[in-house]
Amino acid sequence: MGNQNSVYFGAPPVRKKAPQHADIQEAWRQIASKVARDKGFEHGRKRKVAIIGSGVAGLGAAYHLLTCAAPGEEVELVVYEASGTPGGHAHTELVREEDGKVVACDTGFMVFNHQNYPNMVELFAELGVDDENTNMSFAVSMNEGKVEWCSESVKTLAGPVYRAMLKDMLRFNRTASNLLLAEPDDPRRAWTLAEFLEKEKYGPEFTNYYIVPMCAALWSSSAADVLAASAYALLTFMDNHCMLQLFNRPQWKTVAQRSQTYVQKIVALLGERLRLNAPVKKVVVHGKGKVEVTDASYHAETFDDVIFACHPDQSLALLEGEARVRLAPYLEAFKYAPNACYLHSDPRLMPRKKEAWGSWNYIGTSAGMLGPGREKPVFVTYWLNQLQNLETETPYFVSLNPIFPPDRALTHKILRESHPQFTPATEAAQRRMTEVQGQDGLWFCGAWMGHGFHEDGLRSGLEVATALSGQKAAWMPPEAEAPVYPMVKAHMNARSTWERCHDLLGQLACVPIRNFLASSIQEGCLVLRLPGTGDKLWFGDRTAERKETVVLRVQSWWFFVRVALEYDLGLARAYMAGEFEVEGTGWNSDGLTRLFLLFIRNRDAPSGGKRFAVSALLTSWIGYGLNFLRYRLSMDNSLAGSRQNISAHYDIGNDLYTLMLDKSLMMYSSAIYDLELTPSSLTASPEATSSDLVPAGNGNGVVVKSSFPPSSYSMAFKGSLEDAQLRKVDTLIRTCRVERKHNLLDIGFGWGGIAIRAAETIGCKVVGITLSKEQKALAEEKVRAKGLEHLIHFELVDYRVFARRHPGEFDRIISCEMIEAVGHSHLGEYFHAVGSLLKPSGVFVMEAITTPESRYVDYLKSTDFINTIVFPGSCCPSLTSLLEAMARHSALSLEGLINIDVHYAETLREWRRRFNRGLHAVKSQGFDDVFVRCWNYYLCYCEAAFESKTEGCLILTFSRPGNTLSLTDNTPCRVLSSTSPSATFFASEVATNIVSIGSSPRKKGSRDGGSGPSTPQRLLQYARDKFTVGTE
Repeated sequence: MGNQNSVYFGAPPVRKKAPQHADIQEAWRQIASKVARDKGFEHGRKRKVAIIGSGVAGLGAAYHLLTCAAPGEEVELVVYEASGTPGGHAHTELVREEDGKVVACDTGFMVFNHQNYPNMVELFAELGVDDENTNMSFAVSMNEGKVEWCSESVKTLAGPVYRAMLKDMLRFNRTASNLLLAEPDDPRRAWTLAEFLEKEKYGPEFTNYYIVPMCAALWSSSAADVLAASAYALLTFMDNHCMLQLFNRPQWKTVAQRSQTYVQKIVALLGERLRLNAPVKKVVVHGKGKVEVTDASYHAETFDDVIFACHPDQSLALLEGEARVRLAPYLEAFKYAPNACYLHSDPRLMPRKKEAWGSWNYIGTSAGMLGPGREKPVFVTYWLNQLQNLETETPYFVSLNPIFPPDRALTHKILRESHPQFTPATEAAQRRMTEVQGQDGLWFCGAWMGHGFHEDGLRSGLEVATALSGQKAAWMPPEAEAPVYPMVKAHMNARSTWERCHDLLGQLACVPIRNFLASSIQEGCLVLRLPGTGDKLWFGDRTAERKETVVLRVQSWWFFVRVALEYDLGLARAYMAGEFEVEGTGWNSDGLTRLFLLFIRNRDAPSGGKRFAVSALLTSWIGYGLNFLRYRLSMDNSLAGSRQNISAHYDIGNDLYTLMLDKSLMMYSSAIYDLELTPSSLTASPEATSSDLVPAGNGNGVVVKSSFPPSSYSMAFKGSLEDAQLRKVDTLIRTCRVERKHNLLDIGFGWGGIAIRAAETIGCKVVGITLSKEQKALAEEKVRAKGLEHLIHFELVDYRVFARRHPGEFDRIISCEMIEAVGHSHLGEYFHAVGSLLKPSGVFVMEAITTPESRYVDYLKSTDFINTIVFPGSCCPSLTSLLEAMARHSALSLEGLINIDVHYAETLREWRRRFNRGLHAVKSQGFDDVFVRCWNYYLCYCEAAFESKTEGCLILTFSRPGNTLSLTDNTPCRVLSSTSPSATFFASEVATNIVSIGSSPRKKGSRDGGSGPSTPQRLLQYARDKFTVGTE
């Protein structure tokens, strides 16, 4: 990988976390690590977890525990809900109108955006919940309508009062963020909002008619509570939500079918685990792993862990004994304000003038701001028709604490709710809560652990669930170690001129990218969510099934600049820089892989090649050309270049590969799994009988001859990675016909897996050569640990130099996925070296990643993510190019071929799982988030290549003509499970319908459309006719 700083092209976007959250996130990481260390249940027993409360925090925690548990670590879950309605503030009321039409109205959770609600957005994507744009206008009506204004009506802002307010508003937007730069010990960090307004000399118009109404409406707080709140916390929230700027604000969204949609989907998943109308009476701790929960019917049940997903005062009331005494100082620090909530259709509770109506409407008096009335609860009316896009002529409103109740005939529902209040003391209390999380199996979560909003509740529930389970949420970025806080752009007034140009350049670059995607995406569906607004751009078939739709969330406009200038390399660099995510991409999900498969599918579609070629994106020609020039000039695999290129990838640290690869042999190449294939049409073909199964003519297994070949298969990869790699290494050794008397050479021995296995099982002498110092050091350590120094010798030397020193010394040679580091222009040198090293009766076995013939010429003229960033200077040859180099530069001939590419995708998936499970250890080695994202991109990129047969993996056997003695045993190599009927049925499909050259599928009777380098046709036809690819 080399210097990771080189992956940036241009300046990365300015991004930051809300600063007060960094220490909380670190505390959660430590909690999760401690829980992971303390795990230890008896074998076969599930962990029992109770969740008290089914609001967003409880539902989020339950969803994670049920869907993200590792195999063998599933939980037994019970969710207690005191009321008969789950969802908490995500409450949908159904109102039947006079004509019988039912209108669904949300009374609590109403709006969100893609920038500040990252976990909410990902949960909705997981559940298949759609959103739509909403209007978030704000209005104020004071003193019985004498002062009224609306953010969407310019004519309501005429007059000296409003001019004074607007003047201070502009100053506030321009300078208020300066407080956020204060050091932690700066006394200004302790200012209340009242102190901030006084010190900064803001006028009463701004205070009474803007800032206090705005904050009161946001937090459902009285004027007194708002003025006593932490100015630093309020400004941080407003800054993160882009409320300190007039432009580039996020597009707000509402759930398309109301919040009941997501609640119902999680409730359906919970099933009988959710107990409605089941209030908890008490919770008693009896010791570690023994927390007793008693419900209203006095039924007691014991759990390992209890998650309190309810208000802190409710949690404290349920606790008894020592736990109550210990936790009281923590939970009592959080205060709530009660609110009367009315769902109604009475317009008297709106501003007097219709043009002053907004989506959010604060209604009050000047006395209620500064006089005795400021203690009164906030009076806010939400206009649901505008907020939730209601399709009805009847107006619907939700009013909190109105000065008089709505007309009873127009009242649809009365609710009693409470909302958390935030002071400087609350902020400190949130930090202290991490001290007690998980103690005695007690956990606490809710919106009160953040700013009080739905995202805060969900994130808090996920923090508890991920710490308790040790598993990340499926959508969490692989590099994330805890549920993320919103990552937003810095306040626009703090950005440099160059940074302000980023968005403009990105928006300009978006135009050619849109045109390119509109032309090239014809199959499946690609959706781009634009930065800030979350607006969607659709490409391809909008009616495609959900599994064929890939949603790419662009997080910075600079993404478009990178792709426009560097094509696929720009896409890779943008991902490493964190400028886009694919929804459904996480430590244990395949969103990024599906993106690559969508691109490959459209590239390989009829006429897709031209539409998807780099030439179709005119803006990328210069950047693409410069990358290719750099590749050819600085990454050639000469004697000096090879050492540098190998070191760039393999010498980044053995510990990284130890985490990812199999524990026994540490093989960094495709495994061979015990693959069981179930043809989907096998059971649907009653005419197929045992007479269709005949012995293979070569005696090496069974080939199926059937008139009813299946159209598709379900593949099951059985066994562990360790077993699969052992099977592959044994396959190589058997295919090479290695015996005790032989001298075996391993070219590019990796961490010594093949050499150690051959010496242990056969007892032959092995010499290994490499250019990686790190690999050689660890391999020699493993050899010494096994006491095999008398049989195994490793050297740090180039294969060309080694061949000149040891001509004709080796009976057998194995080279496992080393040919990719040779380079196309050096293939002849490689075969010449192997030919000179091999004895006359020798056998040479190569495992090679190959490129299809039809793409090889274009491949040689281009650069990509792999040969530029991951494996500098690498080249995956086509089978034709290998045969041509063999024929021209050696006396060898091809004697055997096995195609194992179907196993490589699964190998890469398992490497990705292991890498991401060990991320904490990866980062402790000094690897940053850019590296983590790069590595995940690499693993998904290659997984998609093998899944789609864009790349192949072949085991090739070479020897000299007439060398019959070395090849007579013809030992079978079990690549598929021959004991399974499905495996033999698969063999028939391969043998009778498909021949694969270089992993490019070709129907029987068709001709290759490739235009690869010329080759002796007799050799290519010989390979086609002699070998059944994919069989045993």
